[in-house]
Amino acid sequence: MKSISQNLRKIRIDRGLTQNQLSEASGIGRTTITEIENGTHPNTTIFVLCQLCKALSVTPNDLIPKEMYQ
Repeated sequence: MKSISQNLRKIRIDRGLTQNQLSEASGIGRTTITEIENGTHPNTTIFVLCQLCKALSVTPNDLIPKEMYQ
């Protein structure tokens, strides 16, 4: 099963962005992005996910695997 962390990392890399660049574009700290991508961020909020989606030009459906809400 895919996870938000895997999807975030793949989309970021596909867009040619570093974690620092995504941090600058989204206003979310690089450490937080690293933790989300590593699956160690304990409580990612919808606000954070939305900021990342805006910066990556994707929808929440692109980040959140369907298996998580079906």
